[in-house]
Amino acid sequence: MDNLSHHTVPIPVEPRAAGVRDLPAILRAERAYLREMEPASEAGWTLAIDRNLQLWIDNLDRTVMFEHDGTVVGYEMWLREGPVATSSR
Repeated sequence: MDNLSHHTVPIPVEPRAAGVRDLPAILRAERAYLREMEPASEAGWTLAIDRNLQLWIDNLDRTVMFEHDGTVVGYEMWLREGPVATSSR
């Protein structure tokens, strides 16, 4: 789970709608990304964890989880930002 976005070999995945039970997986994926790609940002991100959690909750209906053999291996969430949408993986 800590290496969600770094698969180099395509694996078959099953998409499904995200739910509240997926919030821990989203948190772990975001933290793993920060630790690997933006380590200097982790402290600020941690201080804003309540805001991040609310963002994830508010956008669960626009989140798809991807599983391989019953294990979450990734997710995609899109957010409305005014007249446009952005995607997060």
